[in-house]
Amino acid sequence: MPAKWIIYIPRTSQNAGEKDGGNPSLNVRAESWRAHIVGKLKGAKYTFHLLWRDDVFPNGLGADDVVYVYGGHGLTNRDSITWPGEEANAITSDQLKDLLVGKLPTTFDGKLKIYSCHSGESGATAFGKRVAAKMRSAGYVNCRYYGYIGEVTQAYEKITQLKARIYKGQDLEEVTANAHRFAIQNKQYMGRASAEGNRILL
Repeated sequence: MPAKWIIYIPRTSQNAGEKDGGNPSLNVRAESWRAHIVGKLKGAKYTFHLLWRDDVFPNGLGADDVVYVYGGHGLTNRDSITWPGEEANAITSDQLKDLLVGKLPTTFDGKLKIYSCHSGESGATAFGKRVAAKMRSAGYVNCRYYGYIGEVTQAYEKITQLKARIYKGQDLEEVTANAHRFAIQNKQYMGRASAEGNRILL
């Protein structure tokens, strides 16, 4: 049975539908994830679920399932994610914990990834680290929590010939041929967002 790939946007669909300046909304970006995953894998490895703040999670979540918390912009040393922009509609780690408690069973032993910029930076003050600590205190001790170093791209993309000049990750030939999500530090592409050193266990 395919594992579940869940994108959880901890906002109303209306808020998540707001554009970020001239950039696409969270809803549009999340739908692009769906199109990429479903098109690439054709349901063989994952079933894709896109959920908003008050939606119910699917039953039977297990060790092979992954939940992406996709809530907006993160900054270093800040206990919130925002959308649109870097100030509006802040969600704190406490608020995110409250949204997740009850949606996920405490027995959940899959992966919970805080997919926002800088969510794994700054040690104990990292937004992702705060979320993980509060979820564990609420009884969610079996799942694996992940955060990210630097900025993370919000959609799947290929490394173009121009971007290849600032690409510092591995597998350059593969990432120019296929679309991925990337981590960016000091304006340099550091490889896939999921690569070791870009995505960290919290």
